[in-house]
Order: sequence, then structure tokens, then C-alpha cells
Amino acid sequence: MKKYLLASALLGGATLPALAGITCNMTDQRGNTLTYSFAHGGHGYTNEIVVRRHGETISNGGPMWTRTFDRAGRTLTLRQSDWSIVYPSVTGYDRATLFHNDNAVAAGVCDPDYTVDTSVVAGTPTHNPPTYTPSTAPSYGGFDVPLLVDNMGLHIDVTLGPMVYNMIVDTGATYGSITATIAESLVASGLADWGTGMTSVLADGSEHQLRTVVVHSVEVGGRYASNVDFSVTQNNNAQMLFGMNALNQFGKFTVDASNSRIMFN
Repeated sequence: MKKYLLASALLGGATLPALAGITCNMTDQRGNTLTYSFAHGGHGYTNEIVVRRHGETISNGGPMWTRTFDRAGRTLTLRQSDWSIVYPSVTGYDRATLFHNDNAVAAGVCDPDYTVDTSVVAGTPTHNPPTYTPSTAPSYGGFDVPLLVDNMGLHIDVTLGPMVYNMIVDTGATYGSITATIAESLVASGLADWGTGMTSVLADGSEHQLRTVVVHSVEVGGRYASNVDFSVTQNNNAQMLFGMNALNQFGKFTVDASNSRIMFN
């Protein structure tokens, strides 16, 4: 319920017993813990109060961040220069993502913080966010993810933007697939871009044009991949697929169906 009340306060809706700021606790792709705290601010902006890495203050009384609300995607975005934090505005969806440009850098949770209010005034901007250098090579290995095995196949939980979805591991598919509704929501939220499309050749030799979408942040087992292509199915009841292009971004893998695990190394 707190998440909903926070969104209402930020948007000038419900009345709270006290004005709430926001604190985002996240972990980046290198295992650093990051804390961003903001005042509740006014319409369309908020002051950065403090940024910490592993508990050490790296920015104190920093710059102003702009704040926008995507009603269709049910997300709020805080933005300062090339950096942005996207987090849900509805109850029950706790995932928040820190981006540098279009690259997902860290993920965690943004919660109401009643310890920061309008009495805090931003000083000289000293913003010093974590340095991020994108890499095309897989950044992580040596982890395993639980599988759900049923008569449809091997299922894993995959986080796309702020949401977790159950997807079938399809090692026979070059690209995975997601439904049109989810793809459109991610694009509307700024968490994905439409791709260039692809041609699918069926067993009978017929060709079909498919829409594609590039999802900026994909999480499996606490690890992240950036800018992953998926085909888009118009059947919103279809089971979504996790294909080889996504799997390979997390490293070499072994499927152990008997123990219901997929292991990356």
C-alpha cells in the first residue's frame, strides 16, 4: 500500500500524514550497493539528497532531477542528464532500474522515505554516479537458476523492465518471443524500443513478417543483459519464449532438467 500512496503523493493526489520523499536501494552489475535518496519535491522535479555506494556518501546535496509519470506503463521516471531511475507507481511491483543512457546499470526497490522533506535544500551539484562502461561480452557466469518443469517445457522467471514473467527456455529458437501487450507497455514506458522486424519461415516454407522489440534490461537470477531482441506475438495468451540470443548473453549454460536447474558458467 505504501507504494501506491507514494505515487499519489508525487502526483499531487491522495493526502498523506507527512510528506514522503523516496529512497532507492539497488545493486549494480558489479555487485555494488547503491542508495539514492530524493526529497518529495514539487510537480515535475525533485532534489537529490544523497547518493551512497556501499554506505559511503559519494554525492551530497546534488542536482535537481526531473520526474515524469507514464500512466499507461504505470511507471515513474527520475532523470538527470544521462542517468535515469524507472520504478513502478502501483502496488505490488517493486522492481526499480537505474539506467545510463539506454543501458541498465542497477536494479532494486524504490520506497517512500518520510525522513526527507522540503526542509532539505539542494546545495551545489556534486552528483557523482557510478561509472559504467558498456561491454558486448557476457559480464557474468558461475550462477544457476531454478527451472519449473512441466509438459510444456522448461520454465524460468525473467524480469523485463520492472516486471517478472514466466518464460519457456527454447534452445531451438534464435530469438525469444513476448506478447504484443507486454512489448507495447515496455516501449511506452521507455524500457524498450521497436526493432527492425524479422522474417519467420514455417515448416511448410511459407514466410511471415514479425515485429521485434529490443528490451533494454533483462534479468535472470540477479544477472542482467542489455538490449535483448525478442519477436512479438499478437496472441496475448501465448506462452513467452526465452531464446538463444538472450541465453548466450549470460554465458555458456547447461540444463539439468532432473534437478530443475539451468547453470551458467
